[in-house]
Amino acid sequence: MSGIKSESTIGSSYAINALPDRPLPPTSLEEKAKQTRAVLSAVELLAGVHALGGAIAACEVRQLRAALGFAAGETSTARAEANDPSAHREITAALELDYEANQQKADRLLGALEHHAAGEGSSSGVVKPPPRRTTFGAHWRRLGNLVMEMLVVSTCNFFLAGSISLLGAGLLLYCRYTAPLMGMYIVWIFTKGRPKFPVKRNMTFARLGIWAYYRDYFPTRCVVPKAVRAAFHPEKNYIFLYHPHGVLSFGALLNFALDVNHTSEALPGVRIHLQTLKFNFFIPFFRQVLLLLGCGDASARAIRHTLRAGTGESVLLVLGGSEEAGLSRPRTNDLVLKKRKGFVKIALQEGAGLVPVYGFGENDVYEHAKLADHPLVVRGVSAVKHLTGITIPLLKGAMPGIGFMPLRKPIIVVVGHPVELPKIENPTDAEIDFWRARYIDALQTLYEEYRGVYDLERTGLRIVK
Repeated sequence: MSGIKSESTIGSSYAINALPDRPLPPTSLEEKAKQTRAVLSAVELLAGVHALGGAIAACEVRQLRAALGFAAGETSTARAEANDPSAHREITAALELDYEANQQKADRLLGALEHHAAGEGSSSGVVKPPPRRTTFGAHWRRLGNLVMEMLVVSTCNFFLAGSISLLGAGLLLYCRYTAPLMGMYIVWIFTKGRPKFPVKRNMTFARLGIWAYYRDYFPTRCVVPKAVRAAFHPEKNYIFLYHPHGVLSFGALLNFALDVNHTSEALPGVRIHLQTLKFNFFIPFFRQVLLLLGCGDASARAIRHTLRAGTGESVLLVLGGSEEAGLSRPRTNDLVLKKRKGFVKIALQEGAGLVPVYGFGENDVYEHAKLADHPLVVRGVSAVKHLTGITIPLLKGAMPGIGFMPLRKPIIVVVGHPVELPKIENPTDAEIDFWRARYIDALQTLYEEYRGVYDLERTGLRIVK
C-alpha cells in the first residue's frame, strides 16, 4: 500500500509516496473478499436509508456499482499477482463462499436500488420509495422537495447566513424604533454575552425536520464502522479532525453540528463540538445558531476548556483551514498538514485521542473559476486573508452567476479509529513530530481502506503543504 513512511524513533520524518491516479484493483481472493465486505457495508447503509423512506441519489448507486465491479477485479487498471505475497496462499473454501455470498447480496441490493432509480427517470436527482399517490402528485412532491432543498442550502450557509445576519442587524440599527434594542444587543455580544465553552448542543434544534432538506440536497452520509464504535470510550476525550476542508466543510457541519444522520447515536457518551472561527461569534443572530448547535471557538484556549469540561467532551476541527479551502478542486484530495502541529501539542497535554475523519466528495461540490488561478487574483486573495484571516474564493456553483449554490454531489463522511496518545505536560518538538506522523499514518490507512468504495475516480491523497 502506498502511503506514509515514518521512522520508528521519536522525531521521525515522513513523506507521502506518489499515489497512482487510480487505486490498484485487488488480485487475490483475500483482497477481493475484504474489498467486497466494505462495499456490501456501504450498500446496506444506502439500502437502509431507502427502506426508511430517505432520499438517495442515483449517482450514489452508480458509485457503489462501480466499487462492486472494482472489488471483483472488473477494471482496466491491472496489477500483477506475482507482486502480492498473498496471491500464492491456499484459499479456503469458507473464504471463497463468503466472497461469493457477499458479491451476490451486494449485487441484489444494488439491483433493487437501480430499479427504483430507473423508475424515477432521472440520473441526477434523488431516488425515493415508490409514491403512494398518483404519479402526477409524486412529480409535484419531488419538485417541492427540490425547491425546499435549494432554499435551505442557499440560505443556511456561511456565504448568505452571515451576510443576512449582518444586513438584518444594520437595518435594525437604521430603524429608530429598533435601534436602541439592537444597540444593547451588540454591546451585550461584546461584553456579558461572550460564551463560555463548551456550550451544550440543543438536540431538538439540531434535528429539526428542515435540516433533512440540507442533507438530501447532496446527499451526505456518515459511516461509523462497528469496529470503530467499539474503540471509543465515553470516559475519554477526543479531538476529531475533519479532512479535507473543502470550501464550506458541509460534511462536518451536517454530521457533527446538525446531526442529520444521528452520528451522536453511533458514538454514545461522546459529545462532539464543531469548532469555528472566533469572528463568527460576534455576528448578531448568526452566533445564536452556532451556540444552539454547540459550536465552539477554534482557539487553543476554548479547545482546552472543552476537553477539560468533563468525560466525553470532545471537539472537531477542520484542520486545513482557509489555505486548504483555496486548494480544493473536484476529484482531488490535497491537504495542508505538514505545518500543523498545535493540535498534536494540545492532544498530548490533555491526553486526548486523535480521530481521523474523511469526507469523500467534500471537494467536489464547488468548482473554482478559471480567474481564481490568475497571479493577480491569487495575490489579492492572499492580501485579504492576511488582513482578515478569511479566504474569499471565486467559485462556480450549480447555477450560473450564483457561486454560493453548491453542486449536487454525494459527501460520504467516514470516521476512523482513534489514535490514543499519552498525556505529556510539556511535550518536546520530537515527541510532537512523532505523534503527528502516527496520526498521518492513521489518516492514510483510513483513506486507503475506503478509497476503493468512495474514491475510485479521484487522484489520491496528497499532503502538499
